Amino acid sequence: PGQLRRGRPPTVDPGPGGRQGGHPGRRANRRHPAPRGGRTLTGPPPPATGPAAGPPTMTAPSLGWVPDRLRPSGTAVLAGLLIAAAVPPWGWWPAAFVGIALLDRLVADRPVASRFRRGMATGLAWALPSTLWMIDLSPPGWLFAGGVHAFWLGLATALVPAGRWRRLGLVGTVTLAELVRWSVPFGGVPLASIALGQAAGPLAPVVRVAGPLLLVALTVAVGTGLSALVDGRRAGGSAAAAVPVVITIAVATVLAAMAPTGQVVDELDMALVQGGGP
Repeated sequence: PGQLRRGRPPTVDPGPGGRQGGHPGRRANRRHPAPRGGRTLTGPPPPATGPAAGPPTMTAPSLGWVPDRLRPSGTAVLAGLLIAAAVPPWGWWPAAFVGIALLDRLVADRPVASRFRRGMATGLAWALPSTLWMIDLSPPGWLFAGGVHAFWLGLATALVPAGRWRRLGLVGTVTLAELVRWSVPFGGVPLASIALGQAAGPLAPVVRVAGPLLLVALTVAVGTGLSALVDGRRAGGSAAAAVPVVITIAVATVLAAMAPTGQVVDELDMALVQGGGP
């Protein structure tokens, strides 16, 4: 008694009122043990440092600088470039399936005008690179042919029905657009077609059964099936969504196996000359 002990003073519980016996309605200030030779600290405790603090919090970079209205246009250009990549001289025939799948995603649940614009953008990105050689013949003709190509694809996507029949409708309208493009104007512009892009692919033998239009329909069907497969995986029903793809590939395999192959009976030497100009 009457003597002071050296050391850290004890911590006193201030109670709900901020001090011993304080009013319960007042906000409590949390007191911390005062350091030796210092004053009492109030407020929230200081943040932890060292290994116990853990790694610093990191946030993902924001993509808000990319306007939303430009993203569908970029996807449309990518879809067209992928379809063009299947056409010779590149000949990457699987790329056409991915491009058509992206086209199906672009027109899903969109109004007619939006579907037309996105189909036009895809058609331009498909036709202009794959017919670039036409610049040596006629730059205005290159632009005209690309514009006609894009117009027919835009019209095909605008005519796609909404709802559950969208993918089946896309198969029909794109196949019909290819037929029209091969016929009008001036006898048609059958350049850089979907069928030509599958010349080195496994579906090519079906042309011996029903011509290149069947090859176009099967190619678009596989592309839309891939789109359905993506939808199924997102919804947790990937097995059911894969059924159209499996059926399409099975039908194509059977038709290719049934296609007549012919046999060599004789040989004939021929010379072909292609000319141009007025």
